Amino acid sequence: MVEIRTYDGDGSDFAELCLRIRGQEGEAEKWSPLWDADYLRGQIEAPAADRELMVAAYDGGRLIGSFFAVPYRFNLRGESLRGTYSTCLMIDPAFRGLTPYVIEKLRRRHRDNGYALSLGFVMGGPGSGPHQCWTSYARAYPKNCRFVADAGYWIRAFDPSVLDAESRAGQARADEQLAGRLSGGEVDPPPDTELRACREDDIDACLELLRAQAARADCSMDWDRQSLGRHLIGSANTDALVADRDGSAIGLVAMHRLPVWNERPVHGVVIDMLAADARDDQTRRLLLNGACAKAREAGAQIATALRSSMFRARVMIPAGFLPAPDPGRLVVLFADETIEASAADDFELMLR
Repeated sequence: MVEIRTYDGDGSDFAELCLRIRGQEGEAEKWSPLWDADYLRGQIEAPAADRELMVAAYDGGRLIGSFFAVPYRFNLRGESLRGTYSTCLMIDPAFRGLTPYVIEKLRRRHRDNGYALSLGFVMGGPGSGPHQCWTSYARAYPKNCRFVADAGYWIRAFDPSVLDAESRAGQARADEQLAGRLSGGEVDPPPDTELRACREDDIDACLELLRAQAARADCSMDWDRQSLGRHLIGSANTDALVADRDGSAIGLVAMHRLPVWNERPVHGVVIDMLAADARDDQTRRLLLNGACAKAREAGAQIATALRSSMFRARVMIPAGFLPAPDPGRLVVLFADETIEASAADDFELMLR
């Protein structure tokens, strides 16, 4: 008997479902994070987690579908809103007809718990399963789903074997140019600046950096000290570095160790936070290179980052990153009627 209800697993069955579906249908979803059991356990155990927003479909005791929402606060054009990130819509191909019912179950719970909106990313081109699914849903329920911005990935491969021939050639050129900049001292830290691990006493400075940077965006995370501290130093799978000048953090980068999908699981990191003073691109590049060095030392084959106003081309390309060819879109789901979910030119969000 098929039943749609609250997810009651520990993450391991979801990881198996995710890997199986990606293996069957994931050719068009290159470079997307591959949500694993550790990731989902972190979401389940987070203080702000709400199990009621973790919707699952079961065939008897077997997990055949999922759609989760994770509570966060967002700043939408100057207004602080209680919302969620929607993620992990995974439906076994044999039960594809359940998709609208799983979405509707989460939409109702979302509404009943008073959340103003949910944000999500639809990755893959027009031919991908996720894009077709959400395009059809948006046509049928335009008030529940609106595409508001283009998205996609930046990628920097440390292991060329994870790329196709064209991408390998592009990465080789980017690495050669980066090596020239490194040997020429272009990205050397100033004498009074060093990179180090983020500490508890850095959180206030990091929060101010993020708030100042987010003030220029249409849509951004609305962090408070407690939630930012958990994100930066409260997870065993997250590494956060700061640029320290005279004992104060003047820049921040954070990355999460997570497999990345490219026709198979690839050992990777998702860089999901980068902040410094408005015009201090030198510090941003310094932080990116430090994060990539740390990731490579840990055995990562690739680093990815969301193409957003937090990760601008003038910073990413000189740091050896390339734009992945596969497009994506930022979507607003289940928005309250009072919210204007219009196009967002600049957004600073996470991909998890």
